[in-house]
Amino acid sequence: TNEGGYISWYEFTKEIFRQGLEMGHKEYAPDRLNVVPVTTEEYGRSKAKRPFNSRLDKSKLVKNGFVPLPHWKDALERYLKEIEF
Repeated sequence: TNEGGYISWYEFTKEIFRQGLEMGHKEYAPDRLNVVPVTTEEYGRSKAKRPFNSRLDKSKLVKNGFVPLPHWKDALERYLKEIEF
């Protein structure tokens, strides 16, 4: 996974729309689109059993010489440009 710390799906979605607006997609402007965070309870139960908090610890990768990936916002920006978002 990319660097940049833990984020929620809500924060990820907000960043997608922020970058989309920056790329000229006016339909993603905050006055035209409202992203509302929801709790797991509000969303509903998933068929898949998942731990409440499953953050990934990558410290052993770095200790073993792996180079960290770029920040997730940078990776998202490159991806959106690649798919001509």
